[in-house]
Amino acid sequence: MQGHFGLSDDHTPPEVLAQVRAAMPGFGMHLYEAGHAFADDARPASYVAGAAELAHERTAAFLAQHLG
Repeated sequence: MQGHFGLSDDHTPPEVLAQVRAAMPGFGMHLYEAGHAFADDARPASYVAGAAELAHERTAAFLAQHLG
């Protein structure tokens, strides 16, 4: 399992992310200097191109590894 989270996302505050990480040590948690919807290029106020591109690359690599 893999997740991508913006560090300044009010939906997933740091304490919740810490709880998830502690409860699921194998969880591929990736954190970005961004807020909510950082990968949504239709929302210019939220979009962070570098974080979105890295999240996409990590997701594609994860899927390739696990789905072939």
